[in-house]
Amino acid sequence: MNKQGRIISDPQEIKKAMAGRLEYLEEISRMCSNSIKRAPQGSLRAYRHGGGFQYAMQVKGGNPGITYIPKGRRDHAAALARKEYDQKLLNSAAAEGKILKKALSLYPNLLVGDIYDSLPEGKRALVQPLDVRLVKKMIEKYYS
Repeated sequence: MNKQGRIISDPQEIKKAMAGRLEYLEEISRMCSNSIKRAPQGSLRAYRHGGGFQYAMQVKGGNPGITYIPKGRRDHAAALARKEYDQKLLNSAAAEGKILKKALSLYPNLLVGDIYDSLPEGKRALVQPLDVRLVKKMIEKYYS
């Protein structure tokens, strides 16, 4: 379905939508990679404390313990939280992008709607083409 809730049944539109989604995911990946490069080292831990939270960080390879982040350094905690979020976005975009790249590489050059037109004229005269409108109605009925 597209943004308007309409079912996309035209193969070229589907392919275009997949390519557009892949481009969108690649842009997200670029943005997240740049953000992660600028982020501070370490990972964030959040602990419920009273009516709020306390934050601590842990750095691999450095101090093996956990270091409390004081209230005055909440920007540091926010940067670590953002880094974790961006890493999850990057992983998800990479997984989805991999699937879309595979689907696009497997997409046939000759699509179902083009087969009739690709037949020689003499054969087209003998074949009744598939009524695409009927198929679209069946699909819309199925999804409604």
